[in-house]
Amino acid sequence: MFRRNKLPFLLAILYGVPLFMMSLLCSSLALDRPQVAVWETNIKYPGVTVIKPAAEQGMYIATQYTNTSTATEWRIWLWAFVPPLILLGIGILVSFVRYGAVFVTLATIVITLGVTHRLDTWVQHHTERYPYGYDNIPDNTNKPGLQSNYDTGQWENSARNTVISIRQWLLVGACAALLLMLLAEVRRRRGRQWEDTQPPGERIDVIAPVGGAPPL
Repeated sequence: MFRRNKLPFLLAILYGVPLFMMSLLCSSLALDRPQVAVWETNIKYPGVTVIKPAAEQGMYIATQYTNTSTATEWRIWLWAFVPPLILLGIGILVSFVRYGAVFVTLATIVITLGVTHRLDTWVQHHTERYPYGYDNIPDNTNKPGLQSNYDTGQWENSARNTVISIRQWLLVGACAALLLMLLAEVRRRRGRQWEDTQPPGERIDVIAPVGGAPPL
């Protein structure tokens, strides 16, 4: 019976930290959306995000973008925890399997590629949901006390670059770990073959004379 090895679980924790950060950004890009209220009015509200003239004379169409709902925030965080938890589960299972560290490293590569496989699509959709930037403030706003800190697509591109950077480091680190494990296994096998090919040593018995010291 193969004894439990803690290395796969430790590797799963090591890989899981950057994987969670990457998953959180990806789930935000995929799921995050502002709350939008649109109504028709005859008053130019100074606090709304956008107000445009309506077809009817003297009427306006007001559009208000507000923060993400609490339910959406919970969905983002829950989905962000899914990939690292899957990896931790794999790390626990393969702790009882030979070469478990190899399996958990391969799983890290697969999960990393799976989490980011639609990154550009999510960036595009998130930009469309936030047409006035992540702060929901138009760039040319002249409302007192309001200033746009994000241009349209600025936050999305920053998040995309961060995800790509984390993904590259994860893949490079996982591939380097696989190479080190492969070299260690080759070295172990060669050392065992060298020991098996050595001739058995001759046994030399030294008998000390009776009543005296052994010969020098």
